Amino acid sequence: MPPTPKTVILKITGNYADNLSIELEIRHANNNKLVSHDCCQLSPFPQELRNTYQDWRKSYLTWGEAWGKWLAITPPTQPIETNISIQVVDNLREQLIQDFNEWLSSSRELARIRENILEHVPPIEYRNCPELLSLVIHTNTNDPPLNLDLQKLPWNEWELVRDRYRTGVALSTKISPIVFPHEQKFKALAICGKYSNPDLQIDLTPDLTALKQHFGDKIDLEIWIADPSHNTKLNLLQKLRTETYHLVFFSGHSSANHQIQLNDTEYISTNNPQFTNILRGLKERGLILAFFNSCDGLGIAGDLMSVGIPYIVVMKELVHDSVAQEFIKRFLENAIQAGVPIHVAVNKARETLQWIEELPHGSFLPVLFQNPEQPAFYLTPDRLLDPEASLSDLPANKIIDVDRKSLINRMRFSLKKRAIRYLSISILAVFCFWGIDRYLNPPRLPICQFVAINNERISCGDKILFNGSVGSSSDKIAGFDTIADSLKNPQHPQYEAAINKLNTYWNNTSDPETRIAIENAKLEIELNKNPQLEIKNIAVVVPATTNTPPFIADSILKGVAFAQISHNQIPKVRWKLRVLIADDRNDRGRGRKIAKELVGRDDIMAIIGHYSSEVTLSTIDIYHQGKTVSISPTATSYELENKSDFFFRIVNESTYAAKQMADRWVTPDSRMIVFYDESKAFSRSLTYKLKAAVRAKFPGNNNLFFKDVSLADNNMNIKNEIDRAIRDGANSIVLFPDAYTGNAATNPRSEQVIQANDGRLRILGNTSIYDLYNQRNSDRQTTNVSAKLYQKLVLSVPWDSSNSAESLKKINYPSWWKSDGKVEQRIAMSYDATLVLLNAMENAKHRLDIQKVISGFHFKLEGVTGSIDFDGSERKLKTNYLITPDCQGNECRGFKKYRA
Repeated sequence: MPPTPKTVILKITGNYADNLSIELEIRHANNNKLVSHDCCQLSPFPQELRNTYQDWRKSYLTWGEAWGKWLAITPPTQPIETNISIQVVDNLREQLIQDFNEWLSSSRELARIRENILEHVPPIEYRNCPELLSLVIHTNTNDPPLNLDLQKLPWNEWELVRDRYRTGVALSTKISPIVFPHEQKFKALAICGKYSNPDLQIDLTPDLTALKQHFGDKIDLEIWIADPSHNTKLNLLQKLRTETYHLVFFSGHSSANHQIQLNDTEYISTNNPQFTNILRGLKERGLILAFFNSCDGLGIAGDLMSVGIPYIVVMKELVHDSVAQEFIKRFLENAIQAGVPIHVAVNKARETLQWIEELPHGSFLPVLFQNPEQPAFYLTPDRLLDPEASLSDLPANKIIDVDRKSLINRMRFSLKKRAIRYLSISILAVFCFWGIDRYLNPPRLPICQFVAINNERISCGDKILFNGSVGSSSDKIAGFDTIADSLKNPQHPQYEAAINKLNTYWNNTSDPETRIAIENAKLEIELNKNPQLEIKNIAVVVPATTNTPPFIADSILKGVAFAQISHNQIPKVRWKLRVLIADDRNDRGRGRKIAKELVGRDDIMAIIGHYSSEVTLSTIDIYHQGKTVSISPTATSYELENKSDFFFRIVNESTYAAKQMADRWVTPDSRMIVFYDESKAFSRSLTYKLKAAVRAKFPGNNNLFFKDVSLADNNMNIKNEIDRAIRDGANSIVLFPDAYTGNAATNPRSEQVIQANDGRLRILGNTSIYDLYNQRNSDRQTTNVSAKLYQKLVLSVPWDSSNSAESLKKINYPSWWKSDGKVEQRIAMSYDATLVLLNAMENAKHRLDIQKVISGFHFKLEGVTGSIDFDGSERKLKTNYLITPDCQGNECRGFKKYRA
């Protein structure tokens, strides 16, 4: 039995200045189901590796200049200094491969990912079945120069791929929906440049001959050849704008500045917005493969990938005419005659180029870009065209290549012949399956009844998930127990009694978990009176039973609770909101379990959460697969940016906060000692982005960062570290702990840093330090803390209520939102997150409707924290502030805006 088709995706994020992050996803290629997930740090991109690549490139271009004609608009700029031998070029090639593999092996953590791949994709099973394995490097680092360097690396020579598997490596920069053609026959367009200038003339006859020969009558081929002496560009653009093509081939000249040359004077810029729109239309009509057999195609590939074309083939450097001719010929032989999927066909064709004696380095040039979620695709799914074919006879990795409706139509003739023969058996089978299904899958319980009976991690008001900052009492316990009994025994509901108990507790404590339970119980009473009442469900995921301070979950629930109350009290409202609460414990594993349970119920329309970036990163793929919107009020990590079409956040991504800190707090004289936890997303993200922003502001100043110290190091003596740093000239501390997702023992270290500093150095902190400061006030039952310790503290926070007085007044926010004269930031952010969902759900019938509304061009609303609209996953309005304790004399009371 052949192994299951798998896709291995490695997502690289980061920038030149810092260590890169690499995330592994292993998925079933048939259904995109996640098999394994891991992430780690990769060593910074070494300058030596970049230099080695440039040395190889220069020798390759210099040696190749005298050999033949480049498929480039302009010749290479490197002069021919000497007659470089092929041996020199070969030696530099081997040096590049060696440096590349040494860089990858320099990361100890990457060894864990390597073993993970070997475990879940055993080479002994996949070595002889390359069509069942796809390996994709996702290089969307939001750093264009780094992206380009990563794409130029010899990924096919990674020793793991080269020695253990017989498959090629594809690149990717974007994930987007896939459109499969409904037609039984693919339609291809071959675009050929033609030039009268002798310096530009190339022989494209072999390309066209190969296309005609291999396509035959299997694929409809249309050929468009430019006229070298007339304007033909508009004719081509009109054709691309209106016609449907599944395959597009370009043969001719192109350049690194995103241009393809049609004739001596006309060219198309692939990054032109008007042309991008044409590409987007082609993709929406079913374009699957764009094959550019021309020079310097990485920029062109980026433009095509940006609109979501599933497969793109380009040459990453200048290429000679004969190499391009051989490559397209070998690609078509493998894709059509051998019938292997595109990614295997590209790799097999690439490997043959190394045997061209005149230019063996051609195997370095072809690059495949592939949508990471794109299954194995075949240009000629012949067996699917056979009306006698049985669905069970088809390989799973070929079934997905053709639209299901089209497949059924093709099989209809065969089914008709067999209809009479199988009719009686089919009828019997229907009744049998119906009986078994009724036995194994009884009618589904309503959501609140279901969680009351079956789930200990999710509550509709039937169970107390956490004690909150105010604890619990007999009234709260009795009220929740009564709701649970009513849900489990719907014939004898006692919701009124539960509400009476809970109101007593609510009036004394303003506990938001209790208030949400009251609102949900009211809906049950209304449902009993009016079964036609429309109720829409959302879930809010908070850290409850954990070392996370309880006021964090309280704050998030207070924002959600008030939004629920406000919506449900609108006169003659068309539908009402039910809120489920889930406890992820601020833990990655628990978070994934919660996410799967929530996605498993299609009557839960959207999710608010998760709280931390760490847990959000671990769950985002689950919500994406389940096509369920998750909107986070608090997760700031840059690693989440546009990671899913179904993820949005109210809070700003850490890049903006980092730039603000670099612009207003860091000076050319700064000498910073950095305390952070590299293994945690929130801490790592802000630290990386601050370093990048500082280096961008002060290029060449390498003395700004004195030392990095890990808050997760159990053996670290904080006072000794600070004392040593001060002796060596440090004048500032950056203190970026994580958002309580690590070991509880690491949390007090932030306060130890502040104590050990004893007011000597200025300190830059994140929201975890903001929480620590507020906790100290609460613990001392006062509104002041020591000015000596805190007066040099500056904090980056995502929002500050003093700048939103008018917005708060408009919603008539409740008194229980306010503490120490201010509205806590998480209350406002979670209220706005709920407000976004309420607006998006207004006319939504299904989960997908919500995503379409929020991501729509016209979506915009006014929240407590300001205007809310999105660019991808990111909020457009920047709400971040720098604040500092308001200190007078020996005491600090609250915060004020920081002024540099």
